[in-house]
Amino acid sequence: MKRKAPDRTPESVAGPLCEEVMEQAGDAMLVADSGYALLHLNKRATSLLGQPQAALRGHLLSDLHPTAAWMTVEGSLGQLEHRPHLLLEVPLLQHGRSPIMVEASISRIVDPPTGERYLLVVYRDIEERRRAEHERLDGEKRQREALVREVHHRIKNHLQGLTGLLDVHATRHPEVRHVFAEAMTQVNSIALVHGLQSTKGSEVLRLCEMATAICRANQNVWSSVVDISVDISVRQPLEVAADECVPVALVVNELIANAVKHAAGPRQSVTVEIRDADGDRGEIRIVNHGRLPSSFHLPAMRSLSTGLGLAQALLPSHGVRLTVEQLSGNRVESRLTLERPVLLPRSDGAHEPHE
Repeated sequence: MKRKAPDRTPESVAGPLCEEVMEQAGDAMLVADSGYALLHLNKRATSLLGQPQAALRGHLLSDLHPTAAWMTVEGSLGQLEHRPHLLLEVPLLQHGRSPIMVEASISRIVDPPTGERYLLVVYRDIEERRRAEHERLDGEKRQREALVREVHHRIKNHLQGLTGLLDVHATRHPEVRHVFAEAMTQVNSIALVHGLQSTKGSEVLRLCEMATAICRANQNVWSSVVDISVDISVRQPLEVAADECVPVALVVNELIANAVKHAAGPRQSVTVEIRDADGDRGEIRIVNHGRLPSSFHLPAMRSLSTGLGLAQALLPSHGVRLTVEQLSGNRVESRLTLERPVLLPRSDGAHEPHE
């Protein structure tokens, strides 16, 4: 004979079954009343919070989160009137330990006989997931930076090969060497930008490093003609935005080359000064001995056949200003002022290395 199963109502089964489900769940689960008082927590919840159920029961849900995080949670609970559950990432306080980030799934449940409303909260520790995600993103960043360095390195090598070819032609045709020399400094400026970017692993470059490298390259080309000195005095790094590195490098090169070509007097020298100004501004002053023509007017010099005309054509549309004026003592000053968006905002506490 078959044994008759004992009579059980759905209600008599549901209560113990729900409790068993909560206890066997792999995530932390708790039930709170409409006033956010904790009524029941499963073993995983007490383990995650670092306190036994007896110590936690009666505490408020708000006690489990930092104040700012709880304000975010509480402000979102109204959405449960229109949706079945909420999914939030919030910090969770742990007894005697540092807070951890959890994924909180919050649902509203109703007791049919009484109509009482409760909150069912499921916490999932996502610290490991966040660490894995950070490691993945860091790996992708390193891979991307390595690829960028390799691309810039190859471009630099190709441009240096072109410079070498121009130098060969300049040696074969000394009567037009100055023409090749100008082209060499222009190509060198672009190569230097890519060389620095391949070394740094970043497309953002420091103005001082860029300008100094361009001065050295020009000195190598024009060493028999003029002496180029560099004076740097900045309090914090001046970083050039990635998209503006090549235009700025070409403009600085043209201004230096123009100063070299027009340097006069027994001391044929060019001085390059790099200074920072108020706010996020930087200045490059290029001074050479000589005199400007009486009819000199910079805005009128738009021909690309002149150094200043080419420099003006290469200027970014915003964040840079170029002036050229006659100084006392037969000196000419070209001043390039850079600011946002050509220069990036500076961070406090960082210092530019003096060359």
